[in-house]
Amino acid sequence: MNKELTKPTKNKYFVSERNKKILDLWNSGEHTLETIASKFGVTRERIRQILQKLRKQKFEVMSTQDVSKKRSSHMLKSKLEEANVDKISKLYLNGYSQNEILLEVGDQPMPLNTIIKELKKEGLISYKLGLFGRIKRKREERLKDRKIQYRRKVILEMRKQDKSLKEIAQALEISKIRVSQEIASMKSEGIYVPKTEAHIDINHLSRVELKMKNEKNLSTIVDSIEFYLDQEKKPQEISRILSIQSHKVYDLIYEHLVEK
Repeated sequence: MNKELTKPTKNKYFVSERNKKILDLWNSGEHTLETIASKFGVTRERIRQILQKLRKQKFEVMSTQDVSKKRSSHMLKSKLEEANVDKISKLYLNGYSQNEILLEVGDQPMPLNTIIKELKKEGLISYKLGLFGRIKRKREERLKDRKIQYRRKVILEMRKQDKSLKEIAQALEISKIRVSQEIASMKSEGIYVPKTEAHIDINHLSRVELKMKNEKNLSTIVDSIEFYLDQEKKPQEISRILSIQSHKVYDLIYEHLVEK
């Protein structure tokens, strides 16, 4: 209980111990007029009158709005302490989606997106580090899947030969839509999928050969990407802002931020 909140400045009025207690309870932000009234066996209106009188006597009396905000903050903090924040933080930073996190931790005392929002406020996690985890996890999972690696190898080789989606789909015996989805997934991981003939190292996720506008150097571009990630901008948004293809943004994130 914060005694300083109830301390008047050069106050000449006598205040009973009961009224001081009422003021302390009110300024704590943990009570409503009704709960304080029930403690002292009086009406809500009587408590309001006492607080109003104390305010006139130059005591610091928090406004109803401020008390409400403080009470909400107390409730939020209390529920957050009941949540499995350590495991949620670890899973989030390892790149798990909210649905995957829920499957791991089960029901929580408050919505998961609220928990994540509060953990970000406290600096325990961040959008940027969560994205790093997702990119790294996705790449590692893909690299372990031989079927996906074979499919990607064929896509890269055939795109090198300037083959159409239809031709690639026929070679892999899958639909054109599935080919498009796989190409989109590759690009989201920073893998360069050419539209015309080009040299491709299929055994290594290709590094971006940068030729950026206005002679910006690599360090400046990476710093800019990290700046926008700290602003919780998505890679697609950063791509538009910096006029860089989205797959290159992902590749730069992985090579120069995730792995640094």
